[in-house]
Formats: sequence, C-alpha cells, structure tokens
Amino acid sequence: MVEGLKNYVKITTTTQKHVAYLTMREMENTLNASGDFIRVHKSFIIAKQHIQRVAGRTVLLTNHLEVPIGETFRQDLQDYIARRVILSDR
Repeated sequence: MVEGLKNYVKITTTTQKHVAYLTMREMENTLNASGDFIRVHKSFIIAKQHIQRVAGRTVLLTNHLEVPIGETFRQDLQDYIARRVILSDR
C-alpha cells in the first residue's frame, strides 16, 4: 500500500514501512507500468493481489489494513473487481 503524505509517500509492505520523497502522481506512474496496483483514493494506492474484500466505502487488505475508497476512484475499482470475478468463473 502507498499512502500520500504531501510530497512524500509512505510505502507499507507486509513486513516493512518506508517513507520516500515522491508525490502520489510519481508513485502512481511508476506502479502503473506493472499493472499490479490500483489507486482507490487520492491518498492511497494498493496492490491488487492483497484485496480481500470491499465493504461499503472501504477496501480490506490481507494485512488487516482498511483503506478508504474515494468517489473519483470507485468506478475503476468496481470495474477491476468485476473483471476479476468474471475471469475466475472461467
């Protein structure tokens, strides 16, 4: 998970936390190349593989973190989940 902190980002892995001098836009551009991450809020980018479930306006991750879903990013998340469900049914 990446959390925006003005001109810094806090990167949380399953075992470590790091702070880097980057903007969310720079981090998002870097992570989008892999396709493994999705922005769900103006302040949060998460790893797709760690999404456990969506409950209301919150995404629950495998490491028991809860991340808010921003209105601007809700449709992209819903589209991703719908594609994932359709692919898993095949």
